[in-house]
Amino acid sequence: MEHSPLTKPHVHAIEIEAMLRNQSRIYNLPAESLFLRPGEFPEGIYYIAKGRTRHSILSPEGTEKILYTLASGWFFGETPYFLGYPSGLLSRTEITSVLYMILPSTCERLMDTSPLFRQIIIESYSHKMLIMRHEIASLSFDPCKERLKRLYCGIADPSRLIDEHWHPLKVHYTQYDLSAIIGSARGTTARLIGELYSEGFLRTVNHHLQINAEAYNSYLNREE
Repeated sequence: MEHSPLTKPHVHAIEIEAMLRNQSRIYNLPAESLFLRPGEFPEGIYYIAKGRTRHSILSPEGTEKILYTLASGWFFGETPYFLGYPSGLLSRTEITSVLYMILPSTCERLMDTSPLFRQIIIESYSHKMLIMRHEIASLSFDPCKERLKRLYCGIADPSRLIDEHWHPLKVHYTQYDLSAIIGSARGTTARLIGELYSEGFLRTVNHHLQINAEAYNSYLNREE
């Protein structure tokens, strides 16, 4: 689902983490740490061992558009590394995270000697390209309200049921974040959220947002 933090892209993520743990620089970063800016050349390829990161593009006026969030088990920085280009993204941690920096010499050696490493890098990059394709289609054809519904369904936790009718959310986004993700003005986002409350799609209990389980299932069934 759109902008749900992407889960581990490969069944061998545990093996990859064990392989990289002693061959990388390890960064322990608190939430909201900005670690890569547009125009900067990353030192290597990043691997998310723990936590969650957010990656955005910026307009010339400074408006942020979130492209995707990545959970543990994902790589990023492949494009600037392999092409020798500076990063075009603003990257930060959303929660406390542990990142492995794979330096060029190590990356080159593993690309030559480890079929598993090559496979994971290619799959990670390919999955993100599919997400980008979906995002382009969504921005081109779906109204903002549909993108907002899809986003909420993507971050719902269907494994938990509250009061028999409500699912909690796994990720908290501010209205600024939501606007950046769905590509709308903050006033529009606030109005759409109000409509979702009125329609019974969302509710708030003790400052925690929840999604109606029946509406969630109905929306997913429609998407299939």
